Amino acid sequence: MNKILVLILSILMITSVSALDFEISSKPIKDKITLEDLAEFEITISNTGDFQKSFSMRTMDFPIWDVYTKPVINPITVDVDSGESETIRLFVDPLHVTNIGAFDVNVRIKEDATQDFKIIPLRVAVVSQGSLIGGYVPTVTATIDMENEITPSNNIPISVTIKNQNPLVYDELTVVVESNLINEEVVTELGAKEEKTFNIEVELDSEIEPQKDTILLSIKRGNQTITGPLTKSYNIISYNDLIENIQPVKKILRLDTIIKYTNKGNVEYEGEQRFETTFFKSMFTSTKPKGVLVTEDEIRYYTWDISLIPGETGGIIVSENYLPFIIILLLIGLVLGLYYVFRKPFTISKVAAQVISREGGIGEMKIVITLKSRGKIKLKEIEVADRIPNIADIERELTIGTLQPTKILKHEAKGSILKWNVDILDVGEERVISYRIKPILTIVGDLTLPPVTASYILKGKKYKLRSNTLTINPK
Repeated sequence: MNKILVLILSILMITSVSALDFEISSKPIKDKITLEDLAEFEITISNTGDFQKSFSMRTMDFPIWDVYTKPVINPITVDVDSGESETIRLFVDPLHVTNIGAFDVNVRIKEDATQDFKIIPLRVAVVSQGSLIGGYVPTVTATIDMENEITPSNNIPISVTIKNQNPLVYDELTVVVESNLINEEVVTELGAKEEKTFNIEVELDSEIEPQKDTILLSIKRGNQTITGPLTKSYNIISYNDLIENIQPVKKILRLDTIIKYTNKGNVEYEGEQRFETTFFKSMFTSTKPKGVLVTEDEIRYYTWDISLIPGETGGIIVSENYLPFIIILLLIGLVLGLYYVFRKPFTISKVAAQVISREGGIGEMKIVITLKSRGKIKLKEIEVADRIPNIADIERELTIGTLQPTKILKHEAKGSILKWNVDILDVGEERVISYRIKPILTIVGDLTLPPVTASYILKGKKYKLRSNTLTINPK
């Protein structure tokens, strides 16, 4: 089968071809023959180089056609001196030609030293007895133009040009374009010396596997093939065409994004796919299959490695579920609500202030007790009690504070017990009780004082409350 280069040369090179440092020309002696006859051509080789060259020639269309010399030279070779030309008569034999019509027999002439070669087409008209029309052999040339590499996802444009070489009129010609993958026919008429071009769009299966294919172009007049078959080789190339389909499905407090990938290519697809998200969304997002969360250029993505054979479809589900978040918020709200409903109506705290150090230890300090209302009703009959260990004494002068204790009791084991009565504590009111204590001896290290206790009556029921334990460090 001939390649496109041969076909182009057969049109452009009518009588001579020239390139490099040798030239080739042909002259038809007998180019109209029957199937039992031989065509004859004179081939002239001109050496334009600086040295003698040896050339060999053979046909590229064997075993359909054969070429030889008389007497027979096998292989056909000729030596040409620098600046000289040699002519050899070549006989063209239609070994296995079964149709009549016009044929280009391609002869390759190679310079043996450099392996450079040129191809010349020898046009032979094969006729049958009585097949001449108006004294002319039916001669229609044809060319085919298309890309050498084809991606099957797109329609294949094929351009076919036919040209009538004689002043004959054809009422009906059939242009046949066929291969393993293509089968197209165009019926047309062709006037004398007329040239026509047909543009054919061929649709292939987008998933057809990569392969080589060869188109055969023939022109038929009735049942008689008058041109061809001419050949054009091309490649179906490998390609990937991943189609993405995204379908959001909304539910209550949930969004499922269903992503489907379909490999419309003709080879296996392997690659990484991404789905953009945010930090907040990622806290409530799950994926199936499980994706890898990455950050790139401050943008967060879920990524997956996908492998799909031609025609295969794969799916990914990204679920943003905010229901647990809402439930957590509701639980927090419920806890806070219960806390505000059932919390104590006031707080009591105990702190130390104005701590004076002596001889590396605690020498004197002020104790501040704070009562703060946080309820919605007034509190009555609040009794506050605090205890001072035996290691310290109360200063009974003005340092006791604004609210005087109602009782100060001494206990041999528990120490001094101070009690205050607060008749009313208004809503939002804060009451401060303070007094000063002085250790009997300088205390080296931490001093821990017990919590303050308080009791109050609310809606006829008595409740008790404790403050924090106070630890004092002399540093």
